[in-house]
Amino acid sequence: MKRKHCFLTGEKQVGKSYLLRKIFEENALPLRGYETRPLMIEGKKKGYYLHGLTEGWMPENDSPIVVRIRNERKIQIPETFDYLGANLLKAYSPEEVLLMDEIGAAEDKAYEFQRAVLDCLDRQRLVLGVLQKGGGRLVQAIERREDVCVYEITRENRGDMEGMLVNIVREIISYGG
Repeated sequence: MKRKHCFLTGEKQVGKSYLLRKIFEENALPLRGYETRPLMIEGKKKGYYLHGLTEGWMPENDSPIVVRIRNERKIQIPETFDYLGANLLKAYSPEEVLLMDEIGAAEDKAYEFQRAVLDCLDRQRLVLGVLQKGGGRLVQAIERREDVCVYEITRENRGDMEGMLVNIVREIISYGG
């Protein structure tokens, strides 16, 4: 089976999300899919929320997925993934290129979302995403797929990886994915 989906992994803050946005930009692809963004309360990061990239898509867009309590404890909210995330992924046409930024351990109890992600990998033309290093069961399932390439991004290689990944995506798109 030909590999057609590309995921990036690596340590935190090495530029994985930035690199994915550059790949979309350089290939003139509309941003579709989702991002996880920091949940800021009173100027402090208190967790993360899920943001669907199709504006106006759902009133529940920008719902929390992880909330930090007293700096040491994190509460995961799988219902956000199962409702917002799964419905968002199901709404896209198979011809669209999707961004999944990012997938990690927080999704381990979001079973509907996990099914939606795997279904997207079965049907989408191309998925570009980020896999959290040391992520959970869903990350492992994605890494094992024959139609997925995983590239590790480091501070040392990220400059070289940009051009290579832009060209890989361009090739996948031009050959129909």
